[in-house]
Amino acid sequence: TSHDVLELLHDLNAEGTTLVTVTHDFGVARAMARVIWLSDGQVREDGGSERVLSEFARSHQERVA
Repeated sequence: TSHDVLELLHDLNAEGTTLVTVTHDFGVARAMARVIWLSDGQVREDGGSERVLSEFARSHQERVA
């Protein structure tokens, strides 16, 4: 399951392995310590998952409004 994969990735990272995960899944992104939000090939935000995902949501709410 995806939970098992995330647990494995977490364990590998805890052992010192650097991981790069590319996803459009907020649940997966939320489980990461660091998130880099790319848009049109540019870095929009880089930091902790909660801060970056909150900024992403805020940005998209403004576009709809």
